[in-house]
Amino acid sequence: MIGWARDKLVSLAAAAIDQSATSAVTFATGARRRGTSALSHDERLMRLALIEELYPRDAPGFFREARAIRPTHLPVAPGIIDLRWSSGYLTYNAELRAKYAVNPKNDEVVTRLFTAPGHEPRPVVLIIHGYLGGYFSVESRMFEVQTLLRAGLDVAMFTLPHHGPRGEARRRMPRFPSGDPRFTIEGFRQVMGELADLFEYLLGRGHPAVGLLGMSLGGYCAALYSTIESRVAFAVPLIPLSSLADWARDHSRLGDDVQAAAIQHAAIERVYMPVSPLHRTPVIPAERMLVLAAEADRITPLAHAERLSAHFKCRLQTTRGSHLIQIGRSEQIAMVIRAVRDLGVLN
Repeated sequence: MIGWARDKLVSLAAAAIDQSATSAVTFATGARRRGTSALSHDERLMRLALIEELYPRDAPGFFREARAIRPTHLPVAPGIIDLRWSSGYLTYNAELRAKYAVNPKNDEVVTRLFTAPGHEPRPVVLIIHGYLGGYFSVESRMFEVQTLLRAGLDVAMFTLPHHGPRGEARRRMPRFPSGDPRFTIEGFRQVMGELADLFEYLLGRGHPAVGLLGMSLGGYCAALYSTIESRVAFAVPLIPLSSLADWARDHSRLGDDVQAAAIQHAAIERVYMPVSPLHRTPVIPAERMLVLAAEADRITPLAHAERLSAHFKCRLQTTRGSHLIQIGRSEQIAMVIRAVRDLGVLN
């Protein structure tokens, strides 16, 4: 009974921290969103309809093919190197190219590769961090890289566009995702192209299998890439975001009028269909996907994980903790390792 009460109190505290963090992000991004927030309901719907026309669902060649990249190798420590190469990203919407290119640092893709010195390339887990992440010293602890290495996995830690070393020192918040849906769609499209480059590079380097482990926004990206690349050995969206429309609704971004909010929610869902893992067909078998959720998550609540699990028809497992308080993180990493072993990826 004492243990149950303690866990309940910790969960409540963790949930409260999630709520506070969400409020802080909403406040910090408020100035960026004021133009959109000032629009009337009808004006919002008109703008969303125009964006939907700009990005048609299932447009041929929307996600580009992988390129043969030759990254520069910057040694960090024994068994650790940083890979850097040019993204060369061009926006789908040509009118957005100048705005998207204002951050030149974003053109350099940065990935940190952890391997076991003296070993041939092993199966590799490609890690995709969450919003505001991208700092290797933090991510390596958060994802327990040493535990993954001891289990027999190499680790490639990918940096999302406009995050970490690809971000701008002057800005408190990354440009991606954005209050402008066009910019957000372009960001996901850029991520998919860069993951394709990295995926091919890792296979060409001799890693016998490449899997994905993505957290929050990174979980969304891992699920989305699993609708594009059938050779993904395993995919684990962790405390994932699954719907930008749901996030906007659940965090009071759509106003107080319930009926108007429902209409806007449906419009936002349509706008993001080209880059939504929930509106694309999975190309990996259900047994290769595992969705992990935190019971007290108030940033991307359990409903996000449930929607992904239902769409991919895959397992969903929950652990203690919240989005930001990583009480169950070691348990989650252990679940990832067990799932990879069960698939036969590890000997």
